[in-house]
Amino acid sequence: MTTEEPTKVEECPTPTKTPVESNATNAAKNETKEAPPKADAEEEEKSPKADAETDEDKNDTIPIFVQCLSGAQFKLTVAPTETVMEIRQIISESVEGCYVTSFNLVVEVDGSTVVLDDYAEIREQPIKADCTLKMSFNKYDDKGIRHHVQRLMELIDSPLSDIYLATASFTTNTVPNSRKDRSYPSFMSLVPDFSDDKVKEKVMMGESVVNATFHDFEYALDVKHDVLPFVQRPTVLKYCTTKQKLGGHGKKGRKEEDKNKSKEQEESDALFDLDGSTPLSYLRSIVSSSNANECFPRPFQSLCYSGWNPVPSHRRLLGELYYLEVTLNDGVVLFITASTGGFFVNASDLKVLKYEPSPKYPNKFDTLLGLLYSINTQFAKQMDYIIQVRTLLHPFESSPMPVPSPKPWLLDDAETAQFHTYSQFRNQLAFVQAHQSPDLRAPCREWNEEMQGCKELPAKTIEEALVRDRTLFKVHVDFVEAAVRGAMAVVNRQLGPINPMDQELYHVFMYNNIFFSYAVDGRKIYKELGGDKAAHALAKQDLHGLRMVSDLDLSGVCVIDTVIVDYKGRRVVAQAILPGILQGDQEYKHQYGTIDNTKDIRWNQDFHEAFLKVAEKLHFRPHKVKNEDGTEYEMATPVDCKGIKGADNRMYMLELIRFTPRDSNFKDRPTACLRPELIETLIKRKKSRQALNDYVKARQASLNEEKKIEGKDEQKPEEEKAAEEEKAADQAKSSPEAKPEDVSGEAKAEKNEAAPEANGVSEADGPAARQIADSLHTRKLVDESGPLLFNTDIYTHYNLSDDAETLKRDEQTVQLAADYITKHIIPQMLSDLASLEVTVIETVSLTRTLHERGVNMRYLGQVANLCTEHTEFIRRLLIQEMIARACKHALRQIIEAAFQKDEGTVPVVVASYLNALFGVPDLNATAASPVEEAPAGGKKKKKNKKKQPKEDPEMPTTQAAPIDEDVHGSVSQKVKELYNYDLPSSSTQDWWQMFSQTSLLRAICLKVGMRIKSREYAFDGPCPFESEDICDFFPIVNHVMPKCKAPQGAMETGMMSLQMGHFEMAFNNLNNALGMYHQIMGPMNKEVATCFSYIGNIMYYAGDIEQALLHHHKALLISRRVLGYDNSLTSHVHQHMGLICHTLGRNDIALEHFKRAYYLMRLSAGFNHPEACISLANVGMMYQETGDHARAVKCLKQALQHSEKMLGHNHPHFNQQFIACCYALSISLSQLADFKEAVVYQKKVYEAQRAISGGNDAATADAEKWLTTLVTLAVDAQRKTVALAPKPASGSLLWPKGKRLP
Repeated sequence: MTTEEPTKVEECPTPTKTPVESNATNAAKNETKEAPPKADAEEEEKSPKADAETDEDKNDTIPIFVQCLSGAQFKLTVAPTETVMEIRQIISESVEGCYVTSFNLVVEVDGSTVVLDDYAEIREQPIKADCTLKMSFNKYDDKGIRHHVQRLMELIDSPLSDIYLATASFTTNTVPNSRKDRSYPSFMSLVPDFSDDKVKEKVMMGESVVNATFHDFEYALDVKHDVLPFVQRPTVLKYCTTKQKLGGHGKKGRKEEDKNKSKEQEESDALFDLDGSTPLSYLRSIVSSSNANECFPRPFQSLCYSGWNPVPSHRRLLGELYYLEVTLNDGVVLFITASTGGFFVNASDLKVLKYEPSPKYPNKFDTLLGLLYSINTQFAKQMDYIIQVRTLLHPFESSPMPVPSPKPWLLDDAETAQFHTYSQFRNQLAFVQAHQSPDLRAPCREWNEEMQGCKELPAKTIEEALVRDRTLFKVHVDFVEAAVRGAMAVVNRQLGPINPMDQELYHVFMYNNIFFSYAVDGRKIYKELGGDKAAHALAKQDLHGLRMVSDLDLSGVCVIDTVIVDYKGRRVVAQAILPGILQGDQEYKHQYGTIDNTKDIRWNQDFHEAFLKVAEKLHFRPHKVKNEDGTEYEMATPVDCKGIKGADNRMYMLELIRFTPRDSNFKDRPTACLRPELIETLIKRKKSRQALNDYVKARQASLNEEKKIEGKDEQKPEEEKAAEEEKAADQAKSSPEAKPEDVSGEAKAEKNEAAPEANGVSEADGPAARQIADSLHTRKLVDESGPLLFNTDIYTHYNLSDDAETLKRDEQTVQLAADYITKHIIPQMLSDLASLEVTVIETVSLTRTLHERGVNMRYLGQVANLCTEHTEFIRRLLIQEMIARACKHALRQIIEAAFQKDEGTVPVVVASYLNALFGVPDLNATAASPVEEAPAGGKKKKKNKKKQPKEDPEMPTTQAAPIDEDVHGSVSQKVKELYNYDLPSSSTQDWWQMFSQTSLLRAICLKVGMRIKSREYAFDGPCPFESEDICDFFPIVNHVMPKCKAPQGAMETGMMSLQMGHFEMAFNNLNNALGMYHQIMGPMNKEVATCFSYIGNIMYYAGDIEQALLHHHKALLISRRVLGYDNSLTSHVHQHMGLICHTLGRNDIALEHFKRAYYLMRLSAGFNHPEACISLANVGMMYQETGDHARAVKCLKQALQHSEKMLGHNHPHFNQQFIACCYALSISLSQLADFKEAVVYQKKVYEAQRAISGGNDAATADAEKWLTTLVTLAVDAQRKTVALAPKPASGSLLWPKGKRLP
């Protein structure tokens, strides 16, 4: 279904209500003490910059009524700035209009009917308040018939998560019953009306009706929606009347449900064998059920275009467009004529074409659904079921994804069997789409013109800014979708190149007005930097430069939208076409920078002045460069940055590959550059310190002026200075430009003006003291340095002609930035990771954490070397990341070479590499022998690196990409080459035995973009993988999302206010950001999930637990689809959901959420991460609450054991976990009548609590009281005089330590 903008499915603070408003996000409907909500769906959302908005602007909405062709009518509130197309989109998502594709919207004005323009704004149409817009049938054309048939097939065949149908408060039919009504079946009766008091009473009594107007609270508490497939959820089947008619209930159905429940319980219980492997079957159930990807029973056998097509010319003149062939479930074949006026069954058969209507079915219908609905009763029943179940889905489970979402790395056989059923229509549609090559005569979208036009829209007011951002986002999303589709076609060799005479890797392509090329050094301009490898790396850096310039949003300087797609071992660069670049005169339009990387440098005054604005914003120092002929130029940007004047007379900036200076810590790598985040951090720190110094100096001058007596105590100025600095430091803590830990360190750095050696720090003080001294010294150098201006051409081969002193100062500035990484950022980051203030669990969170701090991934080895015993779990994560990246490089080369040689050998060579990496060699086994699955708890045997499995007999003799004989050795060598780190190898444990093979396999699949078969792999065998296990490859997309300044500023302010404890201010800002993000990008993005999570925390602090649950539940639904089901941030949301459900007293549901969080963390990390230990401890406490004390003891002991192993007794957060686990153990053991062991654990609680709080603390007194009780019970138990121990108050759950929310 094509939409004009992201679908609005959520009730956010937007100026427009939709028919699905009742399901959507009630950001905060109930009053709270700390943060009273002030936003309603009908109220215009304000940003922090719109405080002066008038009341007229707030209420500038128009209530209207929409009357569907079925006769149903619903109310809608729209904004004057919206278009009629948005109303059409809302109608297409409703149950009464989902199958109608060809219609106009009309309104009666003074007795006459006016047809509305779809692309005009509502304020330009004769639409008044409380008027009625009526749907009017419109004639079909060729495109309209194809779209109508495809829409019907989407409703029937598409997965549940692809299409959402909303139900509004429809009124009764207002059109009299006639033949025309049969063309538009009504589905109003399938959905209960919540305006009915009886339905409301059922909801209040807990009998929730789960549909598009369902009660969100019970839906959030329905944990079965996380375990069972959607159509098997109890709350769905309970109110699905059509399912009852189809035989979905009964004793047999209940028995099958009971069997499924017991099977799921067994699988869930197997998760807590920490010594065994992590079962992939549980993850398969998560992916297959939570995504609601279950197809419906087809209401007919097949629907396709008939073999009688094309329509004869003399019949086409009469309005006949296509012939359709429908085979019903009872075997009856219908030949249907699709004409401009509708559909009817003709009298044809397989032998004779008859144009007249069939005598048995003589009526003509406006819609194909209406025709089939009236002809076949079984079709009508099954269609009712399909429509009803789609309305039962939560909006966030089926909202369209604006950008490509991550695909699961596991592919289930059942999933393939479900979605790849026999369908002639899908076959015809696939062939038509596959052969739709771009035609120069056909109109194509001018992507660059659309993008530049959107950027030139006005943005003076907040309303204009939102419209501009939304339009820009829509164009960018469409471009990304087209670019990904074209890149996959390029790699799959479905497109012909425009330079077929060149080598294959140097081919370039044109598709849908987008220019495609491989990331290789086709023109040999990167020969000195490394050739094709350099071009592969610089493509990503070009994207970084594009992001830096795009975020500036400067007028007069344009950039080309770019998308990088990694697919099947190849990197494809997709770019919008530069105006005039294909006309052959680009040589004259290149007016700035060098085009050949060394020889000829162009220079233009207009471009230089425009690029100086960019240089000023990005803190570049204009520098002088000599051309090959000795001509000197002053360059504002890097020399290899090209300025080209397009045919539209706009100035374009291309080749932004080095918009940050070279990394002086890696001078041997010519493509190694600093990250933009590092430069931004340094600039913010410099500005913050300068503002602080200016304030201190101004205050000091003011105090000196007030002194009237000279010669006072000389120590007083210094005391005043220290006091003022402390006060200013407190103010700086509230600024986003300076972290609290930086401020305290800066004050120390100013006091210590000498070098670290002069501060009394020597080698004898230990490495920790040396790190602190180096950090203080580096920060002091940054603070005391002059203006930070970077020469981006320093450490390059260009002939720089500045004076020697200037160049030396440029080198010192770049070296200072590089030292800031190694001497301050990395130690500070390790400190945050060790204290669990920042949580890193797997590859995605690790990469994000490093990049946010400006640290490139090439520093992984250095970070691992700095890890101590308190950060051993971080070191294990770093080693796993380095191994996965080394394997990615090897697999990319293997896959690319195999595709060039023979595409059919790709699964074979990939399976061979994985076998060499994960398998245990066996001399008696061959690679072609069948693999028997090992038990779930099987342990891995030690590998012999010198022995490898035998070659697969199916492997071609002339293999294009040979597998290294020693894969482990090659991985170690690659890690040493890339990260300068020696992987651990000893007689007791090698690097491949440090973590779960499943976690490493997951990391490799996600980095390569590979999907494998979902089954338990026998990693203790010689050949865990077969060629059939390599199922698919998916594209990994990198692009620059347009920056939304207003909502981003509101969200950052809200998060900062929340950290400072200003809940009301945080709520208002986050609610504003939520509404603006929803208007611009729709609900399916991580920013909306972040807002929901933080608002849920505010609701929890304010005591509104139900609203907290609803907001976290929405964050969970979004994060699972946007980030992935096994993402670490998704597991964090499960933790929060468990804590909130426990507060509500729903310990059974909290237990399921904690189980899910623990499983996902173990799967991601590959070992028992400290965060996973917290989840496991909470699982044990939930078992305790539900009375299963045996399992509670097992979980709590394991959590305590692994937490002690990962953190150690000296960790600041270990005591809290230690006390909570030991106290819970004492309770469960006492309930199991094991009083002796319970006394042991409670004694530990008492001693730890007394050491922390002292003997007079209330918590210590309670621990002592419970210890005394247990001692008494233990004595009585020896005398056999006690039957059951009393149960004290339960301990509090452990909150996750990480501050980051999804």
